[in-house]
Amino acid sequence: MSSGITALPADINPALVPVIGVKLRSSPYTDIELHLHLEKPNPWDLLEAYKQPYYHINNSTSPAAKLGLSRQVLELFRLTELPLEVIYCIAEMLPPESAACLALVNKTFYEILAHRFLKLETYSRWRFLVLLEKDMIFLVACADCMTLHSPLIAWDENTGMSCLNQDLERGLPHSITYPIVRLIAKTHLQNLNHSEILGYTNQYFTHFGKSLQYNDSSSCRVVKGNLLQRRQIVVRPLRGDTMTMRSLYKLGRVLNPHYFEPLCHHKAWYRATSVDLRVHADKIADCHNQAHHNTTEGMHIGMHRELCFSRKDAIEILGEKGLKSGMTKTLHHTLFAKEAKGSVGRIQGCKKCFTDYCVTFVDVDDAGRCVVLTSWKDLGGLGPDEKAKWDSHRFPSLLEVRRRGAPERDLGRSKESLGQIFCAWEDMDPATTNLEDHLYIPELGRRLVRDLQEAATDEHESFSQVDEDKTDDSDKSNQSDWTDEADEADDH
Repeated sequence: MSSGITALPADINPALVPVIGVKLRSSPYTDIELHLHLEKPNPWDLLEAYKQPYYHINNSTSPAAKLGLSRQVLELFRLTELPLEVIYCIAEMLPPESAACLALVNKTFYEILAHRFLKLETYSRWRFLVLLEKDMIFLVACADCMTLHSPLIAWDENTGMSCLNQDLERGLPHSITYPIVRLIAKTHLQNLNHSEILGYTNQYFTHFGKSLQYNDSSSCRVVKGNLLQRRQIVVRPLRGDTMTMRSLYKLGRVLNPHYFEPLCHHKAWYRATSVDLRVHADKIADCHNQAHHNTTEGMHIGMHRELCFSRKDAIEILGEKGLKSGMTKTLHHTLFAKEAKGSVGRIQGCKKCFTDYCVTFVDVDDAGRCVVLTSWKDLGGLGPDEKAKWDSHRFPSLLEVRRRGAPERDLGRSKESLGQIFCAWEDMDPATTNLEDHLYIPELGRRLVRDLQEAATDEHESFSQVDEDKTDDSDKSNQSDWTDEADEADDH
């Protein structure tokens, strides 16, 4: 090993180094040492602890091989038959975390060793928790609260479980956390039912505004040992049945990475389906509400806001030519084409990480056209070389870059592999599926369709009420004018 790092005991399984970590000898700050190790290592590395034992009995460097003892002899030998002084000496020769495990073997060992070997420092305590985690099916070692607990517990201010919020990864979906993946991997490897655990990774969020409605949902499943995640964003950029200027403005804002997580840390939905109204901003905004128009001096001079855009029909104001110049061709076809054109509905993929995606549309009865953005991610799995897929999605932290430099995570995907994640999710054979001609037609859930239809119905009712109010006001005005004329005639 390199200088400055303490070597592990010779009998420790080297495959566990990414899991339990190594200690920096030069750093006096134990919390920093722990945090440097816990730079969110790959969760699939933890599986090595379950595939192989901690000590290799048949290894030539193991204590058993040096003593010439067979596996059968070691299994039948009872440590409790040794004198207590010998047991204490054995514990002193072990690493702190291993000695702590020995103290928990039985009540006798606990009474002898607990007062001396269960008082662990921060880093040794973490390694001790990782060793215990192997036998805890539904518990994981948490580095933030330094305990063993379930990653499925809800956020509670009284318990102070801030680890649930601190474990989010940049570049990965918010519902996919390091402990959750570790728990899924443990249960899958032991052939346990993990459908309930996968349910905790599902998300369903809906926002219904007056000029735009959208739904963001995600779900996960394990396919051939790999954890796959599908995310679907459905946007209805309509005001009633009309594509208004304010709807277009909101659509551009929603596709911005500040509102939605990017497609991956190499691509953003905004770049693929952006609405750039800055070219026509002064023409179409017409300062619909002058009070909200920013005219102050500084770097934001003339910046338009939502209320600057009216609810007039965008096609009537800009025309087809203006709309094409204000948005990408893909989005223009998605919003206005009668059938899929170009890349609309075609499966595409990021060439730097294991992500497939598609931009298409769905016409919902009584709700109109909706833009559908779908992505499929392969987050790694149990097979050889599959854990590298997790690293391709992660965005390195500043602490990680400072310590190790900018990592080369862009593995690169061949053109033939693009679309394979989509095929795995849909249970399709990529060898017999021509993705260039395949047109993806998303299926919206009944709940979402019902919500969209109810939102459209509410809009129509509000429009009808406004029209009735305008008609009543007009009738009252005409009736008042006729009464005034009649009164004047009677006076004459």
